[in-house]
Amino acid sequence: MGEPKILGGFYIKARKIKNSPIHRMPPYVREIWDYCLREANHSDASYHGFFIKRGQLFRTYKDIREDLSWYIGYRKMKYNENHTKKAMKALREALMIDTTKELGGVLITVLNYDYYQNPENYERTDEITDESTTIEPSKNHPIPANNKKKEKNKNKGNTNTAFLNAESSEEFYLTKKKRKLSGKRLETFNLFWEAFDYRIGKAEAADVWLDIPLLTDKLVFEIYSAAKKEAVKRPELISQGKTPKMAQGWLTARRWEDEITHLKTDDGSQKALALRSQTEQLLKEMEA
Repeated sequence: MGEPKILGGFYIKARKIKNSPIHRMPPYVREIWDYCLREANHSDASYHGFFIKRGQLFRTYKDIREDLSWYIGYRKMKYNENHTKKAMKALREALMIDTTKELGGVLITVLNYDYYQNPENYERTDEITDESTTIEPSKNHPIPANNKKKEKNKNKGNTNTAFLNAESSEEFYLTKKKRKLSGKRLETFNLFWEAFDYRIGKAEAADVWLDIPLLTDKLVFEIYSAAKKEAVKRPELISQGKTPKMAQGWLTARRWEDEITHLKTDDGSQKALALRSQTEQLLKEMEA
């Protein structure tokens, strides 16, 4: 007799979320995002007199705070109203949700729900975690006290060994000009590349990324946000017979500095987004 089915169904969270700005947002933003993902309809259904499509949920902000409440002893704790508003705004600006105010609540749409909730869109992983205990200590483990003197004599005259080993094993990406993109530059470039989502000319784009001066966290976030918006509007551009910019040209032209970006949503409405001002405001809220 097989195992009983798990009630309540399931939802998918992509591991690539660790490369998203939400990964570094305050805990209440991450929890409210998880709530939206978990509570979104798996199929079209009626809720409190409203027809809610797959990937949508209908709630009041009060409902969300109540559903996410917790206890410390006998004391009931909740997020405050400001937490909820900040989180929803951050998720909208990160293009993870869209919201529409309706009588009696808010209709929340999880963007790209069908794509991320389809198991067939994920690569398989064949990695096997080996949690067995090894007899020999790994290279990063401290040397036992009784062996320190022997190890010190052994490594005398080889003071650069650790540095050389670390350098030789450092992850890097070779650009078109045969330059090494590594460290935080590589990490932030990968973040941009995923957001831009137009996988042509990566090596050329890496060269431009390497040449961006003063690549602060704030600037990375601005570029990332603008790149996601560019990815959203690209299908419409292609459908009109126009040629979208490749990452190299987009970065060279500093398109993330465009003040206004127009996005066309599924319902055909135009939304004007003040990219720079919104990004700065979001960063302030994240620091609050």
